[in-house]
Formats: sequence, structure tokens, C-alpha cells
Amino acid sequence: MLRRKECVEIFLLETAALFAAMLSGRYGAELAVSGGLALVLILLALTDLRCGLLPDRLTAVLAVASVFCWGWGSLDWSEAAAGGIISGGSLFFLRLASRGGLGLGDVKMGAALGLWLGWQAVIPALALAFLLGGTIALLLCTSRMCWKDSMAFGPFLAIGGYAAFLWGRQCWQWYAAYLL
Repeated sequence: MLRRKECVEIFLLETAALFAAMLSGRYGAELAVSGGLALVLILLALTDLRCGLLPDRLTAVLAVASVFCWGWGSLDWSEAAAGGIISGGSLFFLRLASRGGLGLGDVKMGAALGLWLGWQAVIPALALAFLLGGTIALLLCTSRMCWKDSMAFGPFLAIGGYAAFLWGRQCWQWYAAYLL
């Protein structure tokens, strides 16, 4: 059962996410889908912060709900599959390279986000997640955290994933047009 403080946190975060979605031009069904995505990402992030776990049930909901993205034609199944493979595969490789420093829940959440975003938007999502996570880790290391402490990565995946859901394709198109 959620406590009152947690309900207020979820409400405020959901309101901010819906406001960001409206600013990015999402209305109607797209606004409802982005609100649902934000809610699941908020629940995953808060659970990871409080418990250090990303529950398989919530991650499975995230993966299965990605079909809604395919419904309005913004993403086809091959782009979604490529996004899931790129995101989940790269995070799994990082998990192996770090000898378990990255949790398997993060790998599953990354793969589910890849299904939502497709291969073009998942790259900025991961880049933002690692940039934010690395910055916070560096700040914590200089203040109070030691190298053996752990830090939840799910919230950074959630922030990067939602930002990429709203603006990831535009970031990729800008990158492809100006830098390639």
C-alpha cells in the first residue's frame, strides 16, 4: 500500500511528465500513452530508489505496453525489436564487463525501453542516462560516497527513456542531418 507521501510524489512527477508531453506536442491518444509510460517509469524509478530492485512485473508491463507505440504508426516492430536488442544487449554487455555492477533489472528495463523507443531514440536515451548517472556518481564520490557503495541506475534510465520518448527521434534526426 502506498503511503500519502508516495502518492503525492507520484502525482507531482506524473503532472510534470504530462506537462512535458504537452510541451512536446502530444495530445489526445499520444498524451494518454505518454502518461501511462511516465507512470510506469515513475513507479520503476521510485521502487529502485527505495528497494534497489526493478520488479519483473513492472518491467514486463513496460515491455508489453510498447505495442501501443506500434499502434499509432510512429514505430514499426522491426525498429522496436532493434531498439530492444541494442539497449538490452549493450546493458547486458556492460553488466558482464562490470562483473555485476549493473543489475539484471536495469538490463531488462533497458530492453523494454528499447521496445518503446526504437533504435534511433534509444541511443540518446542511453546517452542521457549514463551522462546523468555518471554526473551524480561523480558528485557523490567527491562528497560522501565511496567506490564500494551502490547507486540505483533505474531512475536515470527512466529519465533518459522518457526524454527520448518525447524528443529522441528529433535528436537523432538532428545528429544525422548535421554531423553525419
